[in-house]
Order: sequence, then C-alpha cells, then structure tokens
Amino acid sequence: MLFRETEITRGIALALNSLAGVATEQGEDVVARALHEESLALRLEIGDPKGTAASLAGLGGVAVGMGQAERGATLLGAVAGLLGRIGAVLDRASRLPYERAVAAARARLGEAAFAQAWQAGLAMSREQATAYARQAR
Repeated sequence: MLFRETEITRGIALALNSLAGVATEQGEDVVARALHEESLALRLEIGDPKGTAASLAGLGGVAVGMGQAERGATLLGAVAGLLGRIGAVLDRASRLPYERAVAAARARLGEAAFAQAWQAGLAMSREQATAYARQAR
C-alpha cells in the first residue's frame, strides 16, 4: 500500500513540475514558483532525491527568470552538486530548461559572479539547498 501511495505522490509531483514548466513558458513566474515549491514538498516527503533536484532546478530557473540571477545560479549549482552526489542526471524534460537557466544566469551575472554563486550552491547539502529555496524572496 505504501508503495502505491508513494508512486501516486511521485506522479503528482511530476505533474506539478510539468505544470510549472507551462506556467514559466506563459510568463507566469509566480504560479510556476508555487507549483515547483509544492512539487518540492512532495518529493521531500517521499524521499525522492532526483525529483528533489528537479524541483530545485525549476525553482532556480524561475529565480533567474524573475531577475534573481545570483539566487538562481546558487540553486542551479546546488542541483549540480546534489545530482553529482547521487550519481544521477536530470531527465530530458528537466534538462533543457535547466541548461537554459544556467546560460541565462551566466549571461546576466558575468563569469566571475556566476562562478561564485555556482560554487556556493555546489557546496550546499540537500537540506541547505531546500532551506535556501524556501527562504523568503
């Protein structure tokens, strides 16, 4: 029974991330952020580290899109660190928006500031990255 509940929750979290992507494409960054935050909460609840990274990637991309490039770069760096520690990569649906957000953050910040924010993110634990993502903006 627990497995079925976990799979349902995983599916809901995935759907929320997908809806957040649509919201982002439509310029609805506040809606996208709320959907990614809800997805993150579910993924943390069921202990899904790769899904947690995908939700954090979405939040990083939204931050960049909302003019918070340093915050976004830090979150995106945290995603790279989390994925590296678990030996995973983002799925195709999450990878392209992630790569676009990384490129946008780098372009907005310049290489030195981007590298500093990225390194700060890489050094974060999952708990630190999650807390950072949830901080008031």
